[in-house]
This record gives sequence, structure tokens and C-alpha cells, in this order.
Amino acid sequence: MISKAIVAMVANIAGLYLIGTYVPGAQVPLTVQGLLIAAFVLTLINFLIRPVLKLVLSPIIVITLGLATLVVNGITLYILEVAMPAVNFGGLTSLTYATLIMTAVNFVVHVL
Repeated sequence: MISKAIVAMVANIAGLYLIGTYVPGAQVPLTVQGLLIAAFVLTLINFLIRPVLKLVLSPIIVITLGLATLVVNGITLYILEVAMPAVNFGGLTSLTYATLIMTAVNFVVHVL
């Protein structure tokens, strides 16, 4: 369980760094301390709230053959934005790009 949390935390740090660097309009703290705090909060959201979201949205996830997990990832990033004033995506377009980047990073990390 702890190793899974550490891997998720590292993936979240990498994803948030890429989002802060490459997504226009997204404001993510790029300091070491800011990234650690944001990644910790996102990891908590992923472990506590994301399973509930996936359970509630499971019929839609099945009907869309898994594409609705992108919506779940977007909701978790939006919850991060609400929970942390230092993180701001600045609109739906930036949130969509951030969701795609975070999904790609998590896919790569979990495949390896």
C-alpha cells in the first residue's frame, strides 16, 4: 500500500510539473515544496474521492468503454483546484489539457 502511494505521488509530481510547464493558463506551483504539497493533496484525492466517483459513474464508464475515466480524472483535478488556491487551471480548455497530460503520465507510470 505504501509503495503504491509513493508511485502515485511520484506520478502526480511529474504530471503536475508537466502541466505547470506546458499547459497555457494553468498555474501550478513549480517549487519543490509547492509540487510536493500539491501532489500530496492530489494523491489523497485519488485515494479517497476517486474510488467513490468511479463507483457512482461506473455505468457511464462501462457504456463509454472506459472513456468516462477522463471525466473522473478531470473532476479530481477540479477538486484539487478548489482545495488548493495555489493551483489554478484558468478554464475548461486548460483543465482538459491538464486531464489529458495527467492521464498519459499515470498510464505510462502504471504500465512500467
